Order: sequence, then C-alpha cells, then structure tokens
Amino acid sequence: MQEREFERLGSTRTQRVDVRVVAATHRDLEGMIVEKQFRSDLYYRLNVFPISIPPLRERPEDIPQLVRHFVQHAARKMNKAIDTIPAKPWTP
Repeated sequence: MQEREFERLGSTRTQRVDVRVVAATHRDLEGMIVEKQFRSDLYYRLNVFPISIPPLRERPEDIPQLVRHFVQHAARKMNKAIDTIPAKPWTP
C-alpha cells in the first residue's frame, strides 16, 4: 500500500494502484496487536489519519436527520411520495 503497489497472493507480478483505503471497526486493534491477532504493520499503515466518531447512542440528535435521509432514499427507490414522518412510532 505504502509504495502504491502490491502482489496478489500466489503471484509474482507486481500490480500498480492509485487508491485510498478507508477502514472502520469497533474492535480494539491496539489490544489485538498485543495479543498477536492483528498485524502491527497493517495497523500503522491504516492509522495514518484516524477519525473517531462517537456511537449513535451518544448522538441522539442525529437520529431525525438520518431517518429523513433513509426514508427519502427508500421513497425514491419505490417511487413513493413521503411528505411527513411521525415523531412517535405507530402503534396498532
């Protein structure tokens, strides 16, 4: 990755690439490195520009905007018009 080239597993031919890798996990990778469950060289190459985002349960103010986004996306896919979204869940 660092040299913008790689070799496929089992191949001897080098492939040139121009990519950016975005990776996310909820696991403790530093702890996994200590336990030899994750490669330290890969971690340090992926951890060039870390971005920490709190879980959604700690950001309840983001939920209405996310709901609107996904409802509008689904409505477009199904050719439906959805004008409003009730604030409280529907109960039969």
